Amino acid sequence: MQLRAGHQSLVLAYDGPDCKISFEPIMITDARLKPVWGDHVYRLIFHVVEPSTAGEMRFSITTP
Repeated sequence: MQLRAGHQSLVLAYDGPDCKISFEPIMITDARLKPVWGDHVYRLIFHVVEPSTAGEMRFSITTP
């Protein structure tokens, strides 16, 4: 998954079970954070298709 903001981007990769990925905006209400983060940030939500009580999921974030 490639995440972009303006001219910058990151690659989020994960190794694990099949997931449905969704996101939701989170409004920034702290006046001290707004100048740096803007009006909102996004929360990524990973819904595991077939949940299990064992195993692992690894995430890596890199630049393209």
